[in-house]
Amino acid sequence: MQSEINQLEKSIKQISAESDKWHSMYADTWLKHNDEEISGAFSEFQSFKEHTEREIDLINKQKRKLKVELKSGHIKNTTYQRTLTPLNKQIDALELKVRTRQHELFDQFLSAGISYCMIESYMNKKNEGWF
Repeated sequence: MQSEINQLEKSIKQISAESDKWHSMYADTWLKHNDEEISGAFSEFQSFKEHTEREIDLINKQKRKLKVELKSGHIKNTTYQRTLTPLNKQIDALELKVRTRQHELFDQFLSAGISYCMIESYMNKKNEGWF
């Protein structure tokens, strides 16, 4: 009985490896075939992400200045907290927008069996000159 189980486990591993190989080949072919659409969507997402990251950096600078004012005694803790809370909410909202946009991009290609990680990997390889 145990030898049958071991044989079945071995067969499952072989079939999984074969399946992964074929899925990888399919994904590579599909990505190359739809390169223009993928490149445009990914580029748009990257631009949006970079813009949003710059906005978050600006807000973080405001937070650091606010903390300096608190530590120097220019503002009270209540003023600090009232000012800090909206800044944190802005950051949360911006991060949510990035995740939402990433999921939209992912959903756009999900029906073809292509994940965001596959797209990102493909674009990185393409930008490094692999293709």
